[in-house]
Amino acid sequence: MSGEQWRQSMAGAMGRLAPLVGTWRAVGTYGEPGPDGQSPRQEGIWIVGWLFDQRHLKIEFDVMVNGWRSQYQAIFSYNPMCERYESVWVGSSGYRFAETGVFEGDTLVMVSQQERPDEPGTIRVESRFRFLEDGTVRVTDISEHADGRSVTTFDVALSRAG
Repeated sequence: MSGEQWRQSMAGAMGRLAPLVGTWRAVGTYGEPGPDGQSPRQEGIWIVGWLFDQRHLKIEFDVMVNGWRSQYQAIFSYNPMCERYESVWVGSSGYRFAETGVFEGDTLVMVSQQERPDEPGTIRVESRFRFLEDGTVRVTDISEHADGRSVTTFDVALSRAG
């Protein structure tokens, strides 16, 4: 692949993420359901913007979850050699993970293998960024545990702030 082909491939792929750029109000759930079957509520702001001449996308979110603050940052890129999106997330709690994925229709599907301090082994997490016709975005994480459980651990609706 030539340098020009690389740049064109990256530009086209990153262009598909352009609808995420902006400031978003985030409302939804965060974490596994408690004994009452309810997941903790989250509310806050996501700020999404370009880095390095639109070659990378940066996501910052700052939300309150049942009275505690959760902050994360991520960098999204596209790798033309393997034709996949890649991201790295870091959080205020010290948690971090990397994902890779592809678009399936209007949904960016990212997959990671995550380790959690409260559970042995790794958990497969599928993060789905669904771009809806009304301009909103739905972000959902489904965690597949070693014991076979599949649990929605993150489900947020993003709507334009302001």
